[in-house]
Amino acid sequence: MKRILLCVVLLIPFLSAQAQIKVISTGKVGINNTSPTYQLDVSGNFRVSDSGSGLIYSYGELYSTDYGSLGSYSYPWSELYAQYAYLWYDPIIISDEGLKINIRDMQDMKSKFSLLRPVVYKLNREVMKKGTKTEKIGDQYGLIAQDVEKLFPELVTENDKGLKGIRYTELIPVMIKIVQAQQQEIDLLKTQVSKLQEK
Repeated sequence: MKRILLCVVLLIPFLSAQAQIKVISTGKVGINNTSPTYQLDVSGNFRVSDSGSGLIYSYGELYSTDYGSLGSYSYPWSELYAQYAYLWYDPIIISDEGLKINIRDMQDMKSKFSLLRPVVYKLNREVMKKGTKTEKIGDQYGLIAQDVEKLFPELVTENDKGLKGIRYTELIPVMIKIVQAQQQEIDLLKTQVSKLQEK
């Protein structure tokens, strides 16, 4: 028994050195990292699994080994920042009537919509956060948030850094309203032309 205990005592420093798990006086834990600067500081890849589903981080990529989701209906993520978004399916925006109040028909938007200024631009690499691959991004098509704010202030957001963004998807109902108005004008013109031809 004494020999077994002696072997265990002698093996502890060896196993600790091999495992590279370090807990410093501030409570920060390093895995394969003897000088952790975060509460949990891992140098290398890692895997977290639960009931057959796994989450893996390796070579700068975080992915699921099975079905996985970011957040849930009850616990959604409040914000998500990304440079690219590749989706297998169309993004779904929850739009259930039960979640809305003060519903009313949209007024004529044609006059304001015609004042929007579509532009072509490139991203400013000096302003973008370090590490973003702006050199791979060519010309972009879009609108300027400050311009849109003058016409549709409710479609413009601003983050804690003072950068403004546009909720582009909310321009779709505006375009639908404009198309509907134009169709009514076309139908009216058709009716007038038909009456003139009958004379």
